[in-house]
Amino acid sequence: MTKTLKTGAINVTVDGTNWTLLCDFNAMIDFQEETGQDATEFLEKLEQRGAKDAPSMATLMPLMRKFIWACLVQSHPDATLRDAGRIISVAPNALMNAVGAAFPDSEDTSKSEGADQDGSTGDALGEGEAAQE
Repeated sequence: MTKTLKTGAINVTVDGTNWTLLCDFNAMIDFQEETGQDATEFLEKLEQRGAKDAPSMATLMPLMRKFIWACLVQSHPDATLRDAGRIISVAPNALMNAVGAAFPDSEDTSKSEGADQDGSTGDALGEGEAAQE
C-alpha cells in the first residue's frame, strides 16, 4: 500500500523547550544519509514491533533516535542526537506522532496524531503550517 507523505509537524515541549518535529521528504533523506537505511523500510520495521520476527528494540533504538533527530533538524538545525534522545525519553510517542502527521491517512499512525505525551505537548500542525519560535 502506498502512503502519501504530507507536510506535517508536531510540537513537543521538553524541559521548557518547545521542539518542532517535521517528518517530511528532507527528514527522510537526512535519516537515510545518516544511517544508510531506507526510511520507509525503517518505518515498516517500527510497525512490526511485537511481531514474532520483528527487529529487537536494541536494534531499533539508535535508529529511532536518529529518525527523531532528522525530524528535529528541519526546524532546529543545531539539534543534536542528545536532544533527540531527551525527546524520546520524555515523550516516547513523539516518533509515531511525527509519522502520523506526515502520513495522516495511515491507519496505525493516525490514531496517535496530536496525542499528548508524558511531560510534553504533541500538538499536530496542519499541512503546510510551520511552527513559529
